[in-house]
Amino acid sequence: MIVSVGLTRTLQANRAAHGEWYNAVTRGKVFEATLQAGASLGTALTATAVTLSLYNPSGSGVRLILLQVKVAITTILGGAGTTAYVLAANLDPTAAVPASVTPVTPRNLLLGGGVAVAGLAYSAATLPAAPEVIRVIGSTYYATAAAVAPVSFEDNVNGAVVLPVNTVVTVQGIGQTSSGIVSLMWEEVPYLA
Repeated sequence: MIVSVGLTRTLQANRAAHGEWYNAVTRGKVFEATLQAGASLGTALTATAVTLSLYNPSGSGVRLILLQVKVAITTILGGAGTTAYVLAANLDPTAAVPASVTPVTPRNLLLGGGVAVAGLAYSAATLPAAPEVIRVIGSTYYATAAAVAPVSFEDNVNGAVVLPVNTVVTVQGIGQTSSGIVSLMWEEVPYLA
């Protein structure tokens, strides 16, 4: 494949001038789902996900390209100790569909426009099995529950995690009890055989 130097410089200048996701956002293909209040992040991996989960339903016709995960800790309830915040996934595309769901409305980041979202976000869901850790988002250590300082984590996944149909990712905490606000940002790309 031959790429002209002029085209390469133009693409680099466009990215520098407009931002990393500008082109995908202006095509109406980037979405974000965010919890609107602090929620329990859990203490161990569980199939009863009560944080934020993203599911790519069968028949969606797209792959969900995860771009960014954010966690803002609002409360540490468990006293002294460590908590790891992870992105976990159900990896079996033949597994059952998440059940007992509480939907969260994803927003197209082309505000006021764009296409309808295919990915489904849930603030609570019963997953088909306990998920497996695929990425560590961050961790905290507190000497006491009273010594809580504001903490937030941002994982620029940048497409390193892709959800084919009937797969799900979820943000969960492992360790001390804590709560936080979570958001997931993704791009939807047609599923080409």
